[in-house]
Amino acid sequence: MSRRTELLVRAADCYERAEMHADAARCFQDAGRLVSAGKAYNAAGDLARAADCFRAGNEPAAAAALYAELGQPAAAADCWESVGDRLSAGWVLATQTREIHRAMRLLGEVTVRDTGRRLRRDLGVGVCRAKADRRSELLERALLACESELARVPRDDERRQVEEWAVVAASLVNRTDLAARVLAASYRCGTRGAAERWRRWGAANLGGTFGVPEREPVRPG
Repeated sequence: MSRRTELLVRAADCYERAEMHADAARCFQDAGRLVSAGKAYNAAGDLARAADCFRAGNEPAAAAALYAELGQPAAAADCWESVGDRLSAGWVLATQTREIHRAMRLLGEVTVRDTGRRLRRDLGVGVCRAKADRRSELLERALLACESELARVPRDDERRQVEEWAVVAASLVNRTDLAARVLAASYRCGTRGAAERWRRWGAANLGGTFGVPEREPVRPG
């Protein structure tokens, strides 16, 4: 480490302790510590610079999340694709852009290793078909499969991701009934936080939460 770099890093550390995150970020960036700069810019609320630093610092997943939050889905998809996550890249393109052919290509290259990935891939393909052909039958079948097969997904975080993708997909074709069925299935599976998400969704989309459970189900053991 050069003397200049050492001094910049020390300065950045001091700025961080003082919660002067933007100044810390600039010092980290000048020192070539791009991931640290990204974290500091993020803490300062400068998401655009944070995303660019994460991307340049070889942290494409962190960059993709910020680009998506910034409303830059094509940049987010590029980041996901750069690390071989064609499923996330295809989903972002399918749901947030008009790049349907690219989305279909990426989703067609997805290797299905488990139920959760298959359900999410089928949701993405269904969205593409609904947008390209203006026919939602394939997507509706994918949503019904999420309801019936969600219990086969063993990991809580993966069930939650299937649930979230399904709710987004259902909203694109105005099928609140299918979104509600997936949320109910997620609740029955014991997915952590499902009741709260179901209630928030019901309040926002149905004008109320009548019939939605008020608390999480009791977990066995």
